[in-house]
Amino acid sequence: MIKKDYLMRLLKEFLDALAELLYHVKNENNEQILARSEEFYPKYLKQKRSFFIENNISTIVPSIISENIEESVIKCEMLAELLFIDAKQTNNIDIQHDLYQKALFFFDYAEQHSTTFSENRLLKIETLKSILNQ
Repeated sequence: MIKKDYLMRLLKEFLDALAELLYHVKNENNEQILARSEEFYPKYLKQKRSFFIENNISTIVPSIISENIEESVIKCEMLAELLFIDAKQTNNIDIQHDLYQKALFFFDYAEQHSTTFSENRLLKIETLKSILNQ
């Protein structure tokens, strides 16, 4: 129960901070947004942004997905949100495509293993599939 409360507080804190970041997207350039999002990775996912950008999915999975499904779902959703934001701010098409693929993988994992319905998550999965099929 304590672990679940902690996870829910962590998720709420993350979503509040993410909303703040997205608020600034309208007023800041790509570099400023990437700098702001970079702070999220070690705080919430215990790895630097570069770890998630430079490594493939099979290398990233052990740092995000564990035996605790509930925690894994939350971490996957957090990572997917950050990768999605970073992909939109990146000018390099190859990196952008890679980040979109990773975001789709982690959103999909969260969708398959979560016990809660998320219309937002489903919308992002469909958006990512559409982007990647172009």
